[in-house]
Amino acid sequence: GPERGMDLPTRAAKIAEIWRQLCWLEAELEASDRRRAMVSRLHLDKFTRDPDAAGGPHLLGQLTLADLTWFPTCVFMEFMLPRFFGWPQLFDPAAADPAPTPFPRLAAWYSAMRAEPAVEAVRAEIWAYWEEMEAAGQFKPIVDEIAASADPTLKLTYGVPQAVQLNYQQPPPAGKGTGRYINQPDLGDVVDEHVAAEVTMRDARELHPPASLDALG
Repeated sequence: GPERGMDLPTRAAKIAEIWRQLCWLEAELEASDRRRAMVSRLHLDKFTRDPDAAGGPHLLGQLTLADLTWFPTCVFMEFMLPRFFGWPQLFDPAAADPAPTPFPRLAAWYSAMRAEPAVEAVRAEIWAYWEEMEAAGQFKPIVDEIAASADPTLKLTYGVPQAVQLNYQQPPPAGKGTGRYINQPDLGDVVDEHVAAEVTMRDARELHPPASLDALG
């Protein structure tokens, strides 16, 4: 809203960009894990200049500026996204409500970072600041704006699959087939019965890269 200098469609677009960036980083970590496994299988670790470069819990194996840059931003995400936008606990490997983290490698990295006392102290300081801001009403305009919105096209929650009802065709009884008569008398030899069942469905709009007919569906 005006108090925060951003309308809701703009905010939704920025939140979508956060999701895309996190998807990209998770994919990079997955690719890095595969490369490290290949190096290990080929016994090439001895050829690296740094013995920690081919392994370790950090984004690039060893601690770098990438970890120190990403971590404070992730603390903000950890505070904001579940609390105000309904996301899962992105950086908790054990969280299950409302859904497990969609970024298990990022969660493992974040946990490893927090195991360092100095890093955990930084997180505590950042967290306390945002708690103060929340108590002071910093986020109330955002919460109110979201609550007042009736636009179904605005997507603010990511990573939480929805329970939906889908109809499943039932097997025909003995002596009958599956089907139905259209524009002709029903001879009673076919049936077409469906039963609704609850299934968990993810949102295809969250796929990154987007779905394509030739590569990803």
